[in-house]
Amino acid sequence: MKKLLQILMILLCSTSALVMAQAADKSDYVSKVVESIISEERNIIKEYIQLTEAEAKEFWPIYDDYQSTMRDFLPKIVVLINKFVSEYETLSDKQADVIIEEIMDIQKESIEIKKSYVKKFRRVLPPKKLLELIHAESSIEIGFTLKFMREISYK
Repeated sequence: MKKLLQILMILLCSTSALVMAQAADKSDYVSKVVESIISEERNIIKEYIQLTEAEAKEFWPIYDDYQSTMRDFLPKIVVLINKFVSEYETLSDKQADVIIEEIMDIQKESIEIKKSYVKKFRRVLPPKKLLELIHAESSIEIGFTLKFMREISYK
């Protein structure tokens, strides 16, 4: 766990300056942060979960498919973040409710996809390594969320 936290901190800190320098505005910044974290996620998983050669052969194609499926949510999430950030000052309660419902729909769909992939991962990973994967993925998501909370100001 300590190793995962160190990797996450390095990733989160290293992307900040680079991405901020490249981003022209907040919406561009959001997109670039998402891209930078995605590009490192597989490396984080490789470092955190020690797979045998046989496990890796079966695991990585499923993981890559999982990541590809989960990436389909990113444009929706980026749009919602940008909408919230750019319209915060003028956002009505009705508009906020619409965004809330969209977020809930995305989270519900995301959970269903994760459940379906847990079944696939169970076929190729022992339970302890699957738990390590779930923990690593959750930690990455938390780090991702914290990064946005710190760096994307809407007020």
